[in-house]
Amino acid sequence: MANTFKVGASLYSLQLEYLNHEWSFEDCMQLASMTGDKGVEIVGPMHHRCWPGLSKEFERAFKSGCERWGLTPTQYGAYSEAAIVVDLDDRFDFHVLQMQTTKKLGFPLCRIQTPGCDPLLERLAPVAEKMKVKLAMEITRGAELMNPEGTAVEKIMKINSAWLGFNPDCNMFEDRRKER
Repeated sequence: MANTFKVGASLYSLQLEYLNHEWSFEDCMQLASMTGDKGVEIVGPMHHRCWPGLSKEFERAFKSGCERWGLTPTQYGAYSEAAIVVDLDDRFDFHVLQMQTTKKLGFPLCRIQTPGCDPLLERLAPVAEKMKVKLAMEITRGAELMNPEGTAVEKIMKINSAWLGFNPDCNMFEDRRKER
């Protein structure tokens, strides 16, 4: 069986140095180019200051960094928790804005956080298909896959869109009992 997985870097892993101004965005892009298959993920609110919108300056910096360092955009990390935007219509618009950013930057996939929000996912699925941007619901805990309202898998299957899927956060597999 052919290896279908490729290795890349999330600039999230460089957030401390970036946010403390030890490394520039260009430095982070260069470091990302030194890993695996040169895929790169960014997280919206951490990496571009005009989030959730997109400035022309950041768009140019990101695209020129990808070209200069031979990077392939793999995943855009959007934020959309109910604590940030409560109203469902506003949350929909907030997601669409970030999906537009995903598309403009050349990412094929937008990671979202919408646990238990079937109506929002149902509304976003046709938008994702029209934009040709896949939405990956982030799973940060194994418990999110199973809950009384139905599993996340069942919810995605019910919506029945090839443009919706999952992105497991590898921390969900980490054993933190020693820290407690």
